[in-house]
Amino acid sequence: MARPSAAEEAILLASDNATVADCLVKRGEAVGGSRFWDSISEEAEAALLERNDRLVNLRLAEYCFHPSTAQALFHRQPDDWAIRSLVLSNRQIAYSSAISGFPECLFDSGDTLRAYLFNITYDDASVLFANPTIDDRFLENVLALGDYWQAMREEARRYALRSLAFNPKMQAKPSLAEHPDDWYTARTLLGAAWRLVITLDANNYNAFDLAHLYENLAPDCNKGEGILEALPKWVPQNEEERERESKDNERGALSRYQSVRRAASAMLLHAREVKQEQLLDSEDVAIRCGAYVAGKFAPDEMKNAIERDGWLAISSFMQNPNCWRTFEHQEVLDDSVSAASEVTFANAPELAYWEQRRWRNKFESEHPDWFEWDVSHEPDDKPLTESSIGDLAHQIIREADTGLAPAFASIDGKLASLARSQQIQFWLVLIVLAILLFRS
Repeated sequence: MARPSAAEEAILLASDNATVADCLVKRGEAVGGSRFWDSISEEAEAALLERNDRLVNLRLAEYCFHPSTAQALFHRQPDDWAIRSLVLSNRQIAYSSAISGFPECLFDSGDTLRAYLFNITYDDASVLFANPTIDDRFLENVLALGDYWQAMREEARRYALRSLAFNPKMQAKPSLAEHPDDWYTARTLLGAAWRLVITLDANNYNAFDLAHLYENLAPDCNKGEGILEALPKWVPQNEEERERESKDNERGALSRYQSVRRAASAMLLHAREVKQEQLLDSEDVAIRCGAYVAGKFAPDEMKNAIERDGWLAISSFMQNPNCWRTFEHQEVLDDSVSAASEVTFANAPELAYWEQRRWRNKFESEHPDWFEWDVSHEPDDKPLTESSIGDLAHQIIREADTGLAPAFASIDGKLASLARSQQIQFWLVLIVLAILLFRS
């Protein structure tokens, strides 16, 4: 039977500081964003605050539910970074303020909030803008370059954008199931972030921050008009930047500006604001790479794109889950990475393989069924079976129908992959040669 709230408060207030600190932790972790469950009043938190015990203050900063408690802690000692950081990362206050969201509830008025933003430090911004309970209205104001954005200095704006890249709120697409009545509105926040390519000045600093944000931002936008048309302005602004971009491309990397254009065009394709063919017809390699990241391609189409754009296409295809779904798609990536390791990465061929392994591990952990064909993961002593012989035979017979030369050209790779795991290369060679002689 649960205790009455008055009894809970009485026990808490009569406890020693260490016990209080433990109770605050358990209380914060148990509630999970529902203030209606809580049995500790604003007055009880104020009484605990009056103890001015260091441990209790730290736990209150992190787990208090009432804005008045957080506000008192936040402003009591401005130089106490430990307390301030815990208040700024607190995920319960936002659910306890029915009128003012977070961080507005920490300030008496909009003027005091704007004054704080004018002087906000890197440390404060890095925690505040990474907090997933930050109020949508506040964040939309910032991303729409409203008065809160204008209140911040140039450097602070950059801190804010960088920190948003780590905010879970910005990394997940709102689902219709979670927002059945306001799904369009729920996507407004992401839309405001993507529309920064229209509203921000195109310069090296903004390109760096947007590229970092867009690398982690969910590819969803409720208002994509004008984004594609704004991308041409995100290009190097002087000769030094153009030389840097050229060097980036030579070593198989996109520049900051190109990364912005690729991410935005990929988002538009994800959001069905543009068609894949429209991006592929572009003269801009970064926009074509946006299609490679988000589109759907047959293996032969991947080969054509790689022939046109080289490693820039390969590295973009690696990020596209549609290009890992079948053995044939993965085979294209394997072959292209091998070629790139000898050409683009001749001085450090392992870089190409490391990049492939990084993305392969990601998609294999998420979709292990896509990689069930990969016998390299099977035990070395697995015996040869009728099914393994049959699979290999049928595959080579299909290729032999198009001519013996292509079939023979593919034998070595197929045999090597299977034989390495089963150590029966000699017998496989005899079997395949017998099949080919019989077919001829």
